[in-house]
Amino acid sequence: MKKGFTILELLFVILILTVGIGGAFYLISQTFWGVSVTKNRLVAAYLAQEGIEEIRNKRDENFLKGTPSWTDGIPQSRTDSIPLNNRNFTRKITTSSDTDKLIVTCEVSWFEKGLPQSLTVVEQLTNWKQ
Repeated sequence: MKKGFTILELLFVILILTVGIGGAFYLISQTFWGVSVTKNRLVAAYLAQEGIEEIRNKRDENFLKGTPSWTDGIPQSRTDSIPLNNRNFTRKITTSSDTDKLIVTCEVSWFEKGLPQSLTVVEQLTNWKQ
């Protein structure tokens, strides 16, 4: 029986350790990337909701002031650039209305590792005073 390791056995052990450690590092990096993507999607969701709340607030303000039209001052389209978390988020709010309802669409877009990402929220506001 031989004592010690042969070069072939040593290379085999090094290969197994390299694959195991490399796999662990890959898994960790993917986890961090997933956390970053999730965080930015959550930020985008809050920015979209904030955009819709701004339009809702303007509608309610018109009701309280007794403005003749409940959609006065509500833009048909608006785009904001919002720098947060080392990312530049772009929020585009568009509205379309008829006599008793207002469709508000808020799209937030950003880049994640060079790839474009976006999140869209649609809300229907009504003329509840009518």
